Amino acid sequence: MASGSGWLIVLEGEAGIGKTRLAEAGRDIAEARGIRTVWSSTMPDMAAPPLWPWEQVLRGLGLPAPAAESPGDDPDTARFRLCQRIADTILEASRQQPLLVVLDDVHWADAPSLQVLRLLAAQLNRHRCVVVATRRTGELTVDPAVDTTVAALDREHTVRRVPIPPLTVDQVATLLDRYAAHSGADPAALHRRTGGNLFYLVELVRYYENHSAVGDGVPSSVQAVVEQRHDQLPEDTRTVLRLAALGGEELDLLVLAQARGLEPATVVAALEPAQSSGLLRREEQSLRWRFAHDIARQALVSRIGPSERARLHGELAEAITGVYGADSAEHLDDLAQHLFHTAHGTTSEAAFLACGAAADQARGWLAPYRAARHRERALAVLPAGDQSDRRHRTLLALSEERGMAGDNGGATTAIADALGTALNSARPGHGGGHPHVLEAAARFGGVTLWTWELPAPVEAMVITTLRGLLATELAPAQRATLLGALAQRLNLAGADRGEVERTARAGVDLAREVGDTALLGRALNNYVRAAWFAERELDRLAAIEEGLSLVGRGLPAATEIFARMHRMPILLHHGRLAECDRELAVSGELARSVSLPEAEAHATYHQITHALIHGKWATAGRMIDSAYRQFERAGFSHVEWCRVVQSSALALGCGRLGELAPELLHLGDTNVYGEPLRPCAVLALIEAGDPAAARQMIARWGLERVPETPSWATDFVTAELGEVAARLGTPDPAYLYDLLLSQRGMLNVLGTTMLCTGPVDLTLARLAHRLGRSKAASQHQDEAVQRYAQVPGFGYAFESVRTLLDGVDQES
Repeated sequence: MASGSGWLIVLEGEAGIGKTRLAEAGRDIAEARGIRTVWSSTMPDMAAPPLWPWEQVLRGLGLPAPAAESPGDDPDTARFRLCQRIADTILEASRQQPLLVVLDDVHWADAPSLQVLRLLAAQLNRHRCVVVATRRTGELTVDPAVDTTVAALDREHTVRRVPIPPLTVDQVATLLDRYAAHSGADPAALHRRTGGNLFYLVELVRYYENHSAVGDGVPSSVQAVVEQRHDQLPEDTRTVLRLAALGGEELDLLVLAQARGLEPATVVAALEPAQSSGLLRREEQSLRWRFAHDIARQALVSRIGPSERARLHGELAEAITGVYGADSAEHLDDLAQHLFHTAHGTTSEAAFLACGAAADQARGWLAPYRAARHRERALAVLPAGDQSDRRHRTLLALSEERGMAGDNGGATTAIADALGTALNSARPGHGGGHPHVLEAAARFGGVTLWTWELPAPVEAMVITTLRGLLATELAPAQRATLLGALAQRLNLAGADRGEVERTARAGVDLAREVGDTALLGRALNNYVRAAWFAERELDRLAAIEEGLSLVGRGLPAATEIFARMHRMPILLHHGRLAECDRELAVSGELARSVSLPEAEAHATYHQITHALIHGKWATAGRMIDSAYRQFERAGFSHVEWCRVVQSSALALGCGRLGELAPELLHLGDTNVYGEPLRPCAVLALIEAGDPAAARQMIARWGLERVPETPSWATDFVTAELGEVAARLGTPDPAYLYDLLLSQRGMLNVLGTTMLCTGPVDLTLARLAHRLGRSKAASQHQDEAVQRYAQVPGFGYAFESVRTLLDGVDQES
């Protein structure tokens, strides 16, 4: 434009792809550069007069519309002359000031308006005028005259056609990071639902911002668009389309034809109007039919009432059986889904068998998420009072599949349900001796990184059952297994620490006698989790080292991975950073090689902590959001806790901890693992400039002293309370200083390397300063510098202490 030559740019793409948004962005840039801009748009069925788009342009330029002249001309000639005068008027306006004209939705323009566009395009090379036209493609209802015009425009060298592609998965992820980072939405899943269509994506992101759960919900704006298109279709098209929507994203013409009692060709003819409306798409090479956007299919499904939906699912199930047979492995997944929905909340033997078979198939294909979903459905169609062997077996299979998928909390719940079923089905007075009871109870001592809680009444039932079983005659291997399981449940139930540890040790001793490597590895894993207290750190390390000594002698890979992951926080606590980094590399590689979701998840969390320690803030931020989305979708427990914990470490390292105060306060009040985060929440309030609120929370949470009962997070809580005392003078700084002297030279670490806030020596330096012990403060600072000054992630902590102590020196 600056050179005096203009362009016609045609932005093309399907409805909602972002053509108008792109044109708006171009207009904003042009206006910022001092270019005059005018906007016009067309709408379908608006009954607008001819040349209405250009009348809007002229009005925007403050110019009158040229009147028709030469009354003696024939209509075609008169129209041509009028169109030429409109084009000349617009081009003349561009001589005074560079001009951008946007013609939105040109596919609905009338024939005279299209003629003006062609006349303009032929003359743009001599004027400082750019025309941007947006054009919808992919719908057969658009006036063929538009295609003719575009074909003619292709011959003009001033014309550039720009196809607008759907957004990629990476671009969807960027959109989520910017506008809905904590929604838990998976970019790949969102891309599949929307096909990368910007309108659907933006509406879904807005929907996620206003809804706590991310699922298959359809925004009302999307629902309205889809319903409008659907309601304009012929009745026979709507009938087939409703059935197709329940069948999935890709249409099976043979099944639809069987279900409707029609020939496949007749079904195709019925579907063609849906293609014209943009709801369906036919792939030219394969001739396969599919919904253009899965979210549109979901919108159609939501319109179908529950009873009709169950009936249609039944028709589809019967049609699949009729076309492919009841034993078709290729269509088993679909058949199970349709039979389940046909049951409509009632019991169904056919649905139970089909869902169980589909779960077995998915498990064989190493698809545990899908297997667990089918297994849950199989349980749902069993009678509520069914306490049979098959319920027991289904629950145990479900626990395994949830565990394989990384949902250990759900796996634990399924085991508890299986145990309850076994107890209910046992003969009175013989519950503990029932083989199903023993089989279910033994599952509670499985190898894992964290132990998962149960509701208190269920926990009590499990503990009582385990005690009862241990009072009976058992093989040594069975007894060792149950002792480990009991230690875990007692630990979570808050039992006496001495009993918990003795129980776990007894399991280890017995496993050593048995001589089974896998059993000993399991018993050691149980002991490590049962003895997760500060004063037992060296005992835990010894148990971990014993377990790792079994590598290459039959120790299962999962047991080795979790032993290494349990070793990492101890190494980090003692400042052995190089060893911790090596362990991270080994355990992460092992986790990926065995495809163990729980291990892969924790490897990711460890990598985030590694990035934070090494000051890679941007990398850590991206990983935190990505991990949250991935593991929320997978159904992992406590992903919100993990996100906030690691976000607080990021905020702390960047000097922005105060921004996390609301989230830390919420977790401190509501989360089962929120108690260790309470001192962090108080620190966040102090950093946010609200010490009065910080003091209120100290009183409310009873943080005047370190909790008397040791826990898995006692060392971390003590150090964080030391930071609070150094700033506020409460809790008692002298008391906390004395407690923390045992951690000199160490790093403050929470849990299984979820959070590292820096050297404890810096906390001691702050406390010594508060107590007026300037020499001790300088010594603690020097010790921290000597050990950790080269660690980039601790830079903010060092700087804040240096500023504090330098201020004292200047005052002196």
